[in-house]
Amino acid sequence: MVRRDANAGRKKEDPAEAGSAEASNEESAAPAEGAREPPAAEAAEESAAATPAPADAAGSTPQPPAADSSEPPAADQSEILEEVMKFAEQGQFDRATALLEAQLRRKPDDAELQHNLGVLLTEQCYWAEAEEMFTKAFDSQRKSGKLSFATMFGLGTVLTEQGETLKLMQGEALFRDCLQMAIEKEERGVTETYRAFVSLSENLQHQKRWSEAAEAWKPTVELASRMFGETSDKAIAHKASLARAEKLAKYQKAMRIALWGLTLATPVVLAWAWRRAGLGYPWDFLLGTSSAENATSADLPAYDGDGLGTPSY
Repeated sequence: MVRRDANAGRKKEDPAEAGSAEASNEESAAPAEGAREPPAAEAAEESAAATPAPADAAGSTPQPPAADSSEPPAADQSEILEEVMKFAEQGQFDRATALLEAQLRRKPDDAELQHNLGVLLTEQCYWAEAEEMFTKAFDSQRKSGKLSFATMFGLGTVLTEQGETLKLMQGEALFRDCLQMAIEKEERGVTETYRAFVSLSENLQHQKRWSEAAEAWKPTVELASRMFGETSDKAIAHKASLARAEKLAKYQKAMRIALWGLTLATPVVLAWAWRRAGLGYPWDFLLGTSSAENATSADLPAYDGDGLGTPSY
């Protein structure tokens, strides 16, 4: 008796075909699962879009956020200043000025920007506008307690260039302050000391104070000879300025002596001429008196007993 296999009549499945079938079943199942459960981010966006914005207390909808008005980072300003320097070196002062003015509109109290704009305006000989910028920078630095030699020097320069008496005196005071500041630095301030002496000397020349200008030119010549050499163009030019100031100082002194002498001699000469003309003394005329009223008995004629007078000489 032969036992028959129960699975003998079944067809055996190929392992490769079974694997492909399982893969196709998984691919077809994936989209179905995606359709049933959308991603969490998309669901949140759809929910937010469908939900109306809540009204505020006044019943109006919220306004969009304001634009960021924060100041630009320092790197941006440094890049702008580098670009300004490039334009200035190329002689394109208009473009450099426009860049600084635009930056100042964003940072109106920036002393560095004010100073640099003052320098550009000075290069273009806009003295009044440069004075305004340097003054603003100087005031800002004074409030912070950090005065800058460059700002003080620039302000003194534009004041001197305008040539008005009051501005010349203000420029002189600034140059003297610059000189004091530079001298306090000792060896580190030699260049600044030289620049301050030159500008102070020129300022005093503008004021026609030749003796003081000569005194200021003397240390200027000495510094220029040390820094650039006695035969350098600057040293020679300063020596010529010194000689001119000393010469004009002598003429100015002689003129003053002559004017003072003439002033003192004038009333003496007039009094002599007045007396010479027989008009008495000038002070009698000024005081309303006469020589007859001031005469003494010795100056009057003598009288005898008969009432006839006989002058005695």
